[in-house]
This record gives sequence, structure tokens and C-alpha cells, in this order.
Amino acid sequence: MSLKSEEISEILSEIKASLQYGRIQDIYQPSEYSLTLEIRAGNKNHLLYFSAEPHLSRIHLISEKYPNPSTPYPFCMFLRKHLKSARIEEILQLHDRRAVIIRLAKNIGIGEYIKYNLIAELDGRKGNIILANGDMKILTTALKREGENMDLVTDSYYELINHILPAHSTDQLSHNNISFNMKVAERYGTIERDIKIEKIKKETAQKIKKLEKKVVGLKSDLVKLERYKEDNIKGELLKVNFRSLKRGMQIITVKNYYHQHGDSLLKIELDPSLSPSENIERYFRRYKKYERGKNEILKQINLTKEKIDNLMKKMENKNFLEEHISALSVSFVSKKNEGRSSPRTFRSSDGLTIFVGKNNRQNDELTFRIAKGNDMWLHVRDFPGSHVVIQMGGRKDIPRESLLDAAALAVYFSKLKSAGKGNVIYTLRKYVRKPKGAEAGKVLCSQDKNLFIKLDKKRIERLFS
Repeated sequence: MSLKSEEISEILSEIKASLQYGRIQDIYQPSEYSLTLEIRAGNKNHLLYFSAEPHLSRIHLISEKYPNPSTPYPFCMFLRKHLKSARIEEILQLHDRRAVIIRLAKNIGIGEYIKYNLIAELDGRKGNIILANGDMKILTTALKREGENMDLVTDSYYELINHILPAHSTDQLSHNNISFNMKVAERYGTIERDIKIEKIKKETAQKIKKLEKKVVGLKSDLVKLERYKEDNIKGELLKVNFRSLKRGMQIITVKNYYHQHGDSLLKIELDPSLSPSENIERYFRRYKKYERGKNEILKQINLTKEKIDNLMKKMENKNFLEEHISALSVSFVSKKNEGRSSPRTFRSSDGLTIFVGKNNRQNDELTFRIAKGNDMWLHVRDFPGSHVVIQMGGRKDIPRESLLDAAALAVYFSKLKSAGKGNVIYTLRKYVRKPKGAEAGKVLCSQDKNLFIKLDKKRIERLFS
């Protein structure tokens, strides 16, 4: 499913004219296999995406960034150090391998430049992303594959030797050529979406299977407990026959008055080391333990069955799949995405922009993709609600009224709206992080402060006007 050499050629023939001489604004690494270059060219920002992932190796433009880890990969930080602000001089394709070279120059002084070569090897299982200097000496690689390709070792040289294809002509591109990048992006968008759906279904099926095993185990425990269910009756019968009990007895046979036939006999085992009273107490104590254990097991069985039912319902719920897919998905260049919703936008009394997320997926996008590290982040304390972000625009201090405006919106778009008041936490966005494996919208924050807010009708009306 990786791009073929001729497909890479067609992609480059479409995009290279618009990217050439562009400046690298930023660099992102969504996964160990992939890289996104944010390029400023022609008064527009472009996102060029590489993937060296086996079976999905490719290069094309995307319209939105993939979600990125809170802590960048070392490879990404190395590229940012060396390539930010560098200009693209040329984009080339290698002949005998599915590989692309982006030649860059970074200004380090008046008339002084450092040359770099960013190489994307899109060869499926052997793919990699490599940074080399102007002489093709390898500085670092995204994937460290010792033993597989010893040619790609830091400080060794990347071999070219007549492998560069002739420059692509961009003068006679047809309408079909222009849309090819879009087709590729949509194709891989569908592939990754299907992979993600299958992954969600598989993980959910495994969770259901594990829970079903738990129910079986709990029912087995319940069966084991059943042997103690008559201990209360045994205790009562021992009380009735108290005078016949002696220390040292191992068993006693008594009439079972609780049986439907009153003349039925029941043998009751005794602990010879215990007194009659202690033997009676022993049976009552075991029965109480049985009752507690039985109730707890039945409770756990019911809770586990509820979890199974909820998981099954979620798998039938399209919104559940969409929300989970969005965690690893990206909006590809396509007309289908033109109507994609954006966070709610408000203007504070001081003229600052305030963003409010509309759902869990969008809360993640707002907090981790739109907001900058020094923007102010707000959320109601201990209740579900929207993420709220104030764009600081380089300010160090936030105006009090802007903070109150944003806090009011945090309460308004939360479960506290009906109460009309509540506590709001606020901190800088850089102190907000997402726990590993957490659901969409779930975050942890530090260095936060608290603000108690009561909804003011005039303030809300002004914000919505």
C-alpha cells in the first residue's frame, strides 16, 4: 500500500513548484515513522507530510497537522535545531529507490549559509527519514535500525551516484495532475481510518473477552461460597441442642427443624478444640462472611455485565468510533473537510480572543494543537466541561476582566451552567498534559490557580453579542 515510484514522481511534479524556496516554519513528528514540515511559501502555510511506516510509506500535503506527542522525539528536536528558518532550494527524487531529497540552506549570517539534505526513504519495511549535511554526511536518522542497514550510520555518507531523476516539468500539469495529491491524501486517509476502526474493534473485543472471563470467575467464586449458605441454620440448630454439645466433639447429629420434613436429620461438623459457644459463633461468623461475599460478588457481576453492555453499545455508536478515530487521524486535503467545525470564538472586554471547545475531540485539538504554550487555559474544577483558551499574544499578564470573561464561559459551557456558579482552574497551556492512553478531553494540569465565578447575565450577553 506504499506509494510507487511513479506516484511519488507525480506527487512531486504537483507540489514542488509551490514549495520551492519556501521557509521551514516548524517541524512536527507525530510518530517515530512520520514527519510534518510546516512550510511558508507563496504567502501561505503548507504542511508536507512524510511517512516511512511499513506498508504506508508516502509523501503528500495535508491540510491539518496530526496530533503530536507532548514531548517531541529527539529526532524532531534535532531537526528543529538545524532546519527551522531554512529555505528549500530543491526537491528531488532518487531513481532506483522510492526516496525524496529536500535540499535546504540556512542563513547563519550575512552571506553565510549551512546546507542540509533531508532524505525521505519511502521503501516500506526499510524506510527511514535522514538528515545529512551539504556533503551528504549523515547527521541523524529517525529510525535506528542497527544490523538492517549499516549504510545509514551517523557520520557515514549517503550514497547518490547518478540516482537523481531529471527535474520534473511543472509547466504542463493537467487538472488531473493537480488533484493527484488530493487523491493520495484521501486514499491514505481511508486506509488509516479503516486500520484505526479495526484497532478499536479489536481492543474493545479484547476488553469484552477479558470482562466475560471475569464474570465466569466471579460465578465460580459464587458457587464455592454456596457451601456456607446453610451455616446460619447450622448455628441455630446448635443453639437448640446446646446442652448436647461438649468440647472435643467432632460431629453431632440433630433434627433439622428447618427442613420441609421435620424429622430429617442433619450432621454438623464441630471443631473439637472449641467450646460449644465458640462452635456456634463459628457458624454464624462464617454465614455473615458468606452473605458479605455473596453480595459483593453479585455486585461485581452486575457491574461487569454493565461494562460489557456499555462496550457493545459503544461499538454500535458511530460517535464513539468517530471520537476515538480522531485521536490518531488527520484532516486530509479534501473538499469534504471544508465544513469542519471550529471551536467557538469570543472576544473579551480587553479585545483578547477566547476559544471554547465544542466536544471532547475538539477540546483536545484546541488544547494541544491550537493553543500556544503561554496561552491561558481554563476549565471548571471537578466537573465535565469545555476547554477554554485565552490567546495571550505574547502578553505576560492577563487582564482581570478577560480572565473573568473566560471563567464565565468555562462555567457556562459545563455541567455547572444550571447552578450558575462554580470553581474554575486556570494555568498556562504549557502546564497542561494528556496522560498516556487517556480518552479525548481528559487532561492533567499543574501550577493551576482557582477562581470562583458566578454567572453574570450582562457579561454573558456581552460575550455572545
